[in-house]
Amino acid sequence: MMPHRAFLIIALLAFATCTCPLATSAVRAAGKPVISNHESGSTVRYPVVLLRGTIDSAATSLERRNTATGNDPAFMDDTRVDPARVHDDSAGRGVIWGLASTTIGATLHEMGHSFGLPHCKDPLGIMTRGFDRFNRVFTLTEPSARTRLRGAEFTAEEEAYFAPISAAYLRWSRWFQPDHTRCRDDEPPALAHDEEKHCISVESRHGVRWIGFWVGGDVVAYKDYPQDEPPKSVTLTVAEIETLLGGESLSSVTTIADNGQSSKLDLPR
Repeated sequence: MMPHRAFLIIALLAFATCTCPLATSAVRAAGKPVISNHESGSTVRYPVVLLRGTIDSAATSLERRNTATGNDPAFMDDTRVDPARVHDDSAGRGVIWGLASTTIGATLHEMGHSFGLPHCKDPLGIMTRGFDRFNRVFTLTEPSARTRLRGAEFTAEEEAYFAPISAAYLRWSRWFQPDHTRCRDDEPPALAHDEEKHCISVESRHGVRWIGFWVGGDVVAYKDYPQDEPPKSVTLTVAEIETLLGGESLSSVTTIADNGQSSKLDLPR
């Protein structure tokens, strides 16, 4: 699984991206109101962040988690937002905590793409719309929303996370092992499709660490090789790959080698 430290690094980077001074300044310049938490007497600003062509709201800081409830105040504000002023891309929740969760979670999603991650199929995966549930990493309950009049509890199995198929890839990314000398070699792994033998071959003199199998625009299944000495060459038949895909047709293959370099091969349609 992906080390917790790596998850937290990406999460903090995503949060910092959403809450940069430029975003806060833009909100103040636009004359947006400051929302006060009357119960605690504290004030939290919610800047508007331009993200993927939409404007969402995100808290500027994660306050200290409430030790009594286990919830973080930044994701407990159920103040309704005005859809005429703020675009709601939060699965229709229509409240500050929902928009904050989606905005920061979506930033984490886009950062995943910058590290080479494709979309996956896990409904709670950061690389799907599972990022809407980013708030659950910091809370034990959810407050009310436009789509739900009462708060709700959830289990640890219902939190957003990097799905195993994504975490296994990130484990070998050069961005998460910058001190390894092997990552200074930028030679990518080789991918080939033998149409006569109906097989896929992967080769790298550094060793093959991860192979992902696509259906359309999503990586659906994978094989990884975490042992100390990964194989320098892997050959798989298209038939056995499509068994992993539940009978669906293989469209592309991605691989990452031990030196953190990756390659992708699109199969003919």
